[in-house]
Amino acid sequence: MAKKSRIFTVYDAMDFPDYEFQPYPKMLYHPMGEQEIENQGQMENMPWGPELRNRTYRVKTALAVDKEAEVKLLNEGWHLTLEQSKLAREGKGVASLQEKEQEAIATVTAARPMPKKPAGLE
Repeated sequence: MAKKSRIFTVYDAMDFPDYEFQPYPKMLYHPMGEQEIENQGQMENMPWGPELRNRTYRVKTALAVDKEAEVKLLNEGWHLTLEQSKLAREGKGVASLQEKEQEAIATVTAARPMPKKPAGLE
């Protein structure tokens, strides 16, 4: 049986004491969450008529190769996270995400039953 070759990954590199994390290139997402077709899909004949199936989309991205390029793209409105880009596509902002978090915390807090006082401590 052939010997398996070891695949060297970034996690293997992090085990070395002299490893330095390289922050670039960094991917940024489109300011308005615009999407492009990743896979055209295929037309299939179904009993109810032809149907386009398996078409996939992805958010447009840009690469920042250094700090200056990153600052330029951020000033143009590009996002560091996909979540921010999705919110922009839906017409919501980052404040909307924070509101959702506060709403979730309030819901969980309201759903918790209040602890009962012990019988002898009233």
